[in-house]
Amino acid sequence: MADTVRSLEEIRSYSERYEIENDSPFISPDDFYFRPQPLRFVDEAQGLLNLAKWGGSAPGLHSVSGQTGAEPMTSEEKFFAGVPSASNTDTVKYRGHEYRRSWGGYDGGVEASIDGEWKGDTFDALCLRLDRAKRAADDGDLEGALLDIGPFLWFVRPAGASSGYWKYKYVLESHGVKLYIHSNPKGTIPPVRVRFGFECLARTDLFEAVDTLKKCLSDVGFSWEREVLSRVDMQVMLPVDIYEFVQAMQGARVVTQCRGKCEMVSDCRTLRIQTLTFRSRSMELCIYDKKAHFLDSDAVYYMTFYRWILGGEVPENLTRIEFRFRRAMLDRYGIRSFDDLRRSQGALPQLVGQEWFRILDRDKVRGSEREIKNAKIWDETLQAFQFYFGREITSSKRSVDSLKEFRSEKKPPQAERVLKQAVGCLASYAALTMPPSDDEDDVVGYCSDVLSAFSHVCTEKVLKKKVLYEVLRGFTSDGVSRVDCKREASLAFLHPAVAEFFDLW
Repeated sequence: MADTVRSLEEIRSYSERYEIENDSPFISPDDFYFRPQPLRFVDEAQGLLNLAKWGGSAPGLHSVSGQTGAEPMTSEEKFFAGVPSASNTDTVKYRGHEYRRSWGGYDGGVEASIDGEWKGDTFDALCLRLDRAKRAADDGDLEGALLDIGPFLWFVRPAGASSGYWKYKYVLESHGVKLYIHSNPKGTIPPVRVRFGFECLARTDLFEAVDTLKKCLSDVGFSWEREVLSRVDMQVMLPVDIYEFVQAMQGARVVTQCRGKCEMVSDCRTLRIQTLTFRSRSMELCIYDKKAHFLDSDAVYYMTFYRWILGGEVPENLTRIEFRFRRAMLDRYGIRSFDDLRRSQGALPQLVGQEWFRILDRDKVRGSEREIKNAKIWDETLQAFQFYFGREITSSKRSVDSLKEFRSEKKPPQAERVLKQAVGCLASYAALTMPPSDDEDDVVGYCSDVLSAFSHVCTEKVLKKKVLYEVLRGFTSDGVSRVDCKREASLAFLHPAVAEFFDLW
């Protein structure tokens, strides 16, 4: 029994290693996260490694170790270089294949708009702080451009940005998360938008990052009510050459519903194909040489990818397969919130990997595409998606069939929005043509005269749209049906006096 007793030093040493190995950039700190390391620990590190030999090393793989790229790093080098623990990067057996835990996920990026309300005067106080930070950023004052929101420090950009349909005055960034805050969120304008980027999702679970952001916004008085996803990137990586996909696509072996463009990008120096993209308005499939991509990336991306995705070991071949879903495709399958995504993430790539895009193991025959088996490389791709997104079983998990059967709710026209557009157009016309006047009666009278000149056109359009709404969509403003046959539709376009004269009613 004495052999199993752990000493105080053993427990403390384990906890120190645990904190570094499990550091996530966007999880709210608690009693254990981000604790400063004791000086004794640093002294031991200097005695353990000859840090001086790294000073003259070249960038890239040699920046972390004095060894060549083919030689593995020692456990001590990985530890002090910030490489995650073996539990995060080792291989896992799944259906006869081995997968590395960090080779799949959402790190391509996830974007969403967030609806909610700012409480009391907290928003005005936040805007004052954000304005000061923006001015500081514009003046080159880095210290003044940094702002505390929740337990994190955020950098406030000197300029706003457009996101979705809206222009956001404030843009903040922290730990790979980009936050857009609207200065006057009225009507249908989302008060907040967010983009979780690679630097965040390479090390933090997406849904934990969402919970953390909720707490951050709550600390500054924002009540998060719901969110609407606008883009989701789901990816896996396989240790294969991209030419395995190129060869599998030769001939008539690709079946796709994509009605956009197929693009191929090659390196002009080597003439090797590096990227294959099938792009439509609602989604994309991108298959590309990830090794070539990350070797050409900037230093921060390179080191983050090298440490936290590859675990300090660069494979000979690395190909990434990425589904990029946009708002229309997500809506099609009823995926609007992060909870919808969590419940659907296992089935979604399997569905689009069979319905939207497939690679067959032989040339397709019209009408028999579904009976032909998938190419081996495509089956391996779908199995990888199943490993990274579909292994967790929950009671509310959605199946492929439930996604296919989903039908979005049909809503009547948003009359108020249409009215505002019409008033805006009329105001623009009046501003260009009427004599100068700030009298309300003059403006209304002028606009009334303009409408009167087009009264017959307006009346005809109103009648036509009413008939079309009822015939095509079964909609009437009061819920009473009036057009049930061709004769009634024809009479709808007659003036009541004419119909009465001929006794047609």
